[in-house]
Amino acid sequence: MGAVAILPPGEDLTADAGPPQPLTPAEVEQAVAALRQHPLGVDQDVRVSLGGLQSKLLLVQVDGGWARPVGGTPSTHILKPEPPEFPGLAASEAFAQRVAALAGLAAAEVRLEAFGDRLVLVVTRFDRELKGGRLVRRHQEDGCQALGTNPSGPAKYQASDGVVSYQRLAAVLAAHASDQTDQFRRLGAMVTFTVAIGNTDAHLRNHSFMHGTGTLSLAPVYDAAPTAQFAGTRDLALWVGGQAMLAAVTRSHIVRELASWGTETDEAAEVVDSTLQRTADALGQAAQATPEVPRSVVEGCEARVERLLRQH
Repeated sequence: MGAVAILPPGEDLTADAGPPQPLTPAEVEQAVAALRQHPLGVDQDVRVSLGGLQSKLLLVQVDGGWARPVGGTPSTHILKPEPPEFPGLAASEAFAQRVAALAGLAAAEVRLEAFGDRLVLVVTRFDRELKGGRLVRRHQEDGCQALGTNPSGPAKYQASDGVVSYQRLAAVLAAHASDQTDQFRRLGAMVTFTVAIGNTDAHLRNHSFMHGTGTLSLAPVYDAAPTAQFAGTRDLALWVGGQAMLAAVTRSHIVRELASWGTETDEAAEVVDSTLQRTADALGQAAQATPEVPRSVVEGCEARVERLLRQH
């Protein structure tokens, strides 16, 4: 999916929304600093459809800077400041997203910028597009919405076999995707990549579906980070091949997971192996493109991918 275009000043965004409210660089810095008091930059003029109350700021990128998405205007970017309690996480997410893109997975576009003394991950929204000069929202729903699961608390994480799982996400694709085989391959590549980079936080809300006319498809990879090197848990948010612990997942577990959706074993193995090899090839280039990423994070990903490849 293509990136959202930068909008010139005064561009009409939607039929029922006024122009965004321009912000000075100092005002953006202030908004970033105030996120704990005003999550997502929300006030009486800003409407949001993004779930959760994480430290994220929704803005519109315009020619020459940033603006607030007031009066129903769609935001174009999500700004995620570096969490003080997890130094290196913003750069590590940028690194992981770049690895995904270089490995051939559809992935949200990201970049790192400094706002005052805060390093910020700037994410281009993939659920926006320009139509006739107007920026419009694309209909999507996350995994919790698709499975009718409570998005708050632990319900978005798998706690028992079959209740919340990749199998259930695959079943949504089987029921509604126009090209089930293609979508299963994409989901299989995502699962493989999740294990390869050590993303233990790929819960239901971090998987989404894009709606089309009479069909749906997987959204690009987003919110992907090597969280195993930052979080205390070593358990995967969604199990792989019946295995909950990241360190215990083998290549065979990943192949078994894909095969459980109805994919032929040989095809599942091909998806896993090709994704692992492309990920291995992408790590160095992504590290060069992200000099801010801690070397320990890169080395951890390299070791994990090498271990999985040796199991072929």
